[in-house]
Amino acid sequence: MIFLIGVVCLILGIVFLLIKRSKSWRVEGEYIEAKRIKINILGWLFLIIGIILMLGSSILFVGSTEVKVLKYLTGQVIPHPYKPGVYVVNPFTISYTYSTRLQEYTMSSAREEGKRRGDDAIGLLCKDGLYVKADVTVWWKVLPDSAVALFLKIGDFSNLEEKFVRPAIRSVLRDIATSYTAMDLTQKKFREEFSKRVKDKLNDILSGKGVVVEEVLLRDIKLPEQVKKAIEEKIVAIQEAERMKYILEKEKLEADRKRVEAQGIRDANKIIATSLTREYISWYYVDMLKQLIKSPNNTIIIVPMDYRGLTPFILTPPGKK
Repeated sequence: MIFLIGVVCLILGIVFLLIKRSKSWRVEGEYIEAKRIKINILGWLFLIIGIILMLGSSILFVGSTEVKVLKYLTGQVIPHPYKPGVYVVNPFTISYTYSTRLQEYTMSSAREEGKRRGDDAIGLLCKDGLYVKADVTVWWKVLPDSAVALFLKIGDFSNLEEKFVRPAIRSVLRDIATSYTAMDLTQKKFREEFSKRVKDKLNDILSGKGVVVEEVLLRDIKLPEQVKKAIEEKIVAIQEAERMKYILEKEKLEADRKRVEAQGIRDANKIIATSLTREYISWYYVDMLKQLIKSPNNTIIIVPMDYRGLTPFILTPPGKK
């Protein structure tokens, strides 16, 4: 395109310079000098612009994150891609540019998040017959060496995602989902396995066509309402069971504690019982009587029997009448 513009400018410049030399500029034997000068300047300006554009169209600049494919005006595609650098090329060509940066394609239920506005989450039919909706992001990029082959397959790269990447992603996701239940896709282990299988199959399909998939992120799974309700009920039941288990464990520990305490009391009583001889009891009896007699609060003490088990008697503490 630039080359064609340059050719047009060059032709206009030559035309203006030829007009300047025409005899039609004589009026009554004299040149109209002012107009002649303007035509001359305009001619040289178009001529210079045309030469610059034609020379510039022969220089091809390729950025560090892109690859270009060239096609002659006749329609023939140059069979090798142009990687980052500066090249001198045939000016009668048109260049098409691919970005080689890592790109993402997101399908999400969030209105402003995905490539398409609105709910673009993909519906998946699972192994158990349940229908779930998935938010998915795929990271992909173009293989520079395969740019020509990719161009020959799809033509212009401006709509590469919609024509090529999106259909492959949706097809593979739906195919792999039939191997998993809806509950599987909510568990970390199966989600990672699912994402890896999708990535591998996408690469099998796309790598031979010039695209490689770096990662597949299964970001969210929206289950049917009846399944979500069943999961919530199950979680509540599990929590209740754990609570009852805790209570039973606590009661068991308390019963064990009381059992140990009772065993200790019983063993203590056995030890005391074996040590209570008649002589010890008699000595303890007399000792207690001595303490009662010395107490200032007692006036008369009636003893049911003496320490030998004989007739009852009355004791009067010293100083009491």
